[in-house]
Amino acid sequence: MQEASNTEYQPHAMGLDLEEVGLPEEDRIAVYTAIFAGYDDIPALENIDDRLDYFIFTDGDIDAPPPWQVRKLTPVFRDPQRDARRVKLLPHLFLPGKYTISVWIDSSLSIRNLTSEIVEQVLGDQDIAVTRHSQRNCIYAEAKAVLDVNYDSPGRVDRQMRQYANRGFPAAFGLHATMFLVRRHTKPNCIAYDLDWWSQLSRFSKRDQLSFDYVRWRNPGTSVRTLEMNHGNNQIFGFKMKDGREHKSSNRVTDEHLETALRSASGLAYDAADSYSDLYDSYSQPFLAHLRNINQIGGASDTAQLDSICYYAGQPDYLYSPPAPGKGKERELLLRAIAGRQRLFAMSLDGGYDPLLVLSETNLAVTSLDDGEAPQNETAAAYLRANFEDRFLYARLDAMTLLDIIDQISFDLYDAILVNAARRPELVIYDLVAAATHGAPGAVVVVTHLGNIAVKRAITHLASRGLIEERGDLSAGTAVAYTIRKRTEAAPNAAELLADINAIRRSLGTGF
Repeated sequence: MQEASNTEYQPHAMGLDLEEVGLPEEDRIAVYTAIFAGYDDIPALENIDDRLDYFIFTDGDIDAPPPWQVRKLTPVFRDPQRDARRVKLLPHLFLPGKYTISVWIDSSLSIRNLTSEIVEQVLGDQDIAVTRHSQRNCIYAEAKAVLDVNYDSPGRVDRQMRQYANRGFPAAFGLHATMFLVRRHTKPNCIAYDLDWWSQLSRFSKRDQLSFDYVRWRNPGTSVRTLEMNHGNNQIFGFKMKDGREHKSSNRVTDEHLETALRSASGLAYDAADSYSDLYDSYSQPFLAHLRNINQIGGASDTAQLDSICYYAGQPDYLYSPPAPGKGKERELLLRAIAGRQRLFAMSLDGGYDPLLVLSETNLAVTSLDDGEAPQNETAAAYLRANFEDRFLYARLDAMTLLDIIDQISFDLYDAILVNAARRPELVIYDLVAAATHGAPGAVVVVTHLGNIAVKRAITHLASRGLIEERGDLSAGTAVAYTIRKRTEAAPNAAELLADINAIRRSLGTGF
């Protein structure tokens, strides 16, 4: 076993342009839009300001002219419009941390005259600036208009409006047209506003104008400036009609009723029947900044994405993506299982993602042991050590299993253990046996990416021998939590357990 990584953390020497974690001192402005499933063409830029940076988030191969910068994303939902809305409503998840002001422009618009000075004038000292709706001033009237043109499911829209009415939201409170939005999107109160807005949209209608003013009513501490201009035709922007239509495509998904559904995708483990929770997109700003940096480290290694708590194995287009919502249940289970614990022993590094989540979203100290097979792990470990100092330790196994060096580790000091079951089954089984036979009684063991039948049988055997017991309240499909039980004098040792488990594996056609 090698001690903590000696790899020197020199990002510029590694060819990496990593962002500083924390809010920048100066305002930087990003103009951005999103196009999924070819729903629209690229917004036209009639005037370009070199002091603005322009981004397009998309799931397709778009040949965008300068100054547009294309950021490819793996689609998340069955409904591509929801993917676009997710980018629209949650800019802090997608834009680099150096930008403190963002300008959302619907892809159905053309930008006529937008400069940094205009952005600053439009926003003033407010948190959000948005145009007043030119035709209506009430979301209840807007809901009727949405249903009249079949823009969303009647069940969703009706339930949403009844919910708002039951909570006392008044009629004629005002209505804004949200195709043009200027926000101080990194301010905590603005992030809270956007998350509340996204929570409404992820539960109810994808028509975000039906929830924006309800959220404004609920969040009086976030200042919203109403822009008195025609929301479809003004000096700053206007509709770029195509054959008399606002959008290039007329395809809309209107058949969702109870839940917002995650999509299935070729090569990815998304469950088409799984539902989404907005909790799976709620993370601290430091975690998101670190995540983008870890993504850069992984991307520079020119290897396929590892299976981790944040992304699927082989997931494309992860560089600019927040954590995959399809992995949200695993992340939630891990964070809930280790709540109140002090020290976590992670059986693998997994590109740095699993330790990063724990280090950023909890106060636990983390020790990570890794086989060193992934080329990015050494650099990722050096990054984590440089940023989390004494809270993170890393050691590398060289052609050994954890059981081979278990006596060199004060294993009973750890009250939480993390096992990534996506690795080779024999390594996972060795790790599980080590935890069950040497872990501290009462420690929690979280197993993620659980799918291999031999590993499942091994866990069942460890439970049947009275070494671990399942935390029934902490089970989520491919992740599960166990508690290490107090060992008796009659408890089997590691060699006995491995012999038993190997017999089970042989019955399945495999073995050590």
